[in-house]
Amino acid sequence: MTVSVDIFVPSADDWLAANRWMDPAGGRASGMAVDAPAVAYQPQMALLGVLAEVDCQLILGDPMVPVTGLAYDPARAQLGEVFVALPGHDDPAALAEAYGNGVRAFVVGDRPGDCLQPGGDGVSLVRVDDTRRALALMSRHWFGFPEYALTVVALVRQAGGGLVEGPAGSADEADEAIAQSLWLIAETTGWNIGLFASRRPVGPGLADRSAAGWESPDLHRELSQMVSAGMDAVVLDLTGDDFARHRTDGMRFDLGVVTGASPDPDELLATRRVFTQSDLCLVNRDIACYRQLTRNVLCPIQTYGRSPGADHPTADAAALAAIRGLGLL
Repeated sequence: MTVSVDIFVPSADDWLAANRWMDPAGGRASGMAVDAPAVAYQPQMALLGVLAEVDCQLILGDPMVPVTGLAYDPARAQLGEVFVALPGHDDPAALAEAYGNGVRAFVVGDRPGDCLQPGGDGVSLVRVDDTRRALALMSRHWFGFPEYALTVVALVRQAGGGLVEGPAGSADEADEAIAQSLWLIAETTGWNIGLFASRRPVGPGLADRSAAGWESPDLHRELSQMVSAGMDAVVLDLTGDDFARHRTDGMRFDLGVVTGASPDPDELLATRRVFTQSDLCLVNRDIACYRQLTRNVLCPIQTYGRSPGADHPTADAAALAAIRGLGLL
């Protein structure tokens, strides 16, 4: 299929219309949410609205086509959803599978639009520079920016350790200390704290919101559910790989806590992104690559640990001081 490139430039009215939820029964809601009718309701938003924060180029189709959800796994894609072709699912076979499941709106990266071999009837095709980053920004918009209603703590550990279920004593000491500190804060403040992680939480103060093998839509869906459940704060269990995969792009963290980091240059570079997304960071001063990790960082940093020069001797003291410093306690 030959695709002619046509850059769509939306008008102010287009943006206004696209950024409102659409009622499938007819008409548009006056805001970003609508009251659910007695019958089953499937929310819809115009493709252009979902892409409101994404630098993109319309290659083919209608930018105002309604979409009913976000999909990144072609096998699980459903009718009406927009399929974002992440690396590993951006080949012709993956796009054809999503098309066969009813998808007609596609967000692709640098692969050509003629990947869509099966007819292409009614297809809307958008190209972006990075599909992982695009998916993260689309997810925030689709779920209504739920992180704004929560105090967000990003707990960044070295991959393979820390908040992962395993034999007794296998968890990293620094991670365990921070987890216990957050439990103490929950008890002290009465906060309901949700945990987005691949394990059960430490202590009864943390609600279990486990997720494994996740992508950004899973994160923002969980955050939205936490807001609805009355959670006050959330702890995100992250590694450098999560930053490298752009899973939290666009988010701001009230507090970043770095308990461990790999000296691998690529993972270290990815882990450093927590400093650009956080209002304040706590860093384990005992990390072997501490100097490389924190070099030329502009974010305010407080440290804890046994190493000379650490601001706080224990994770408990560091966490409480940071929460107070942010005016959250």
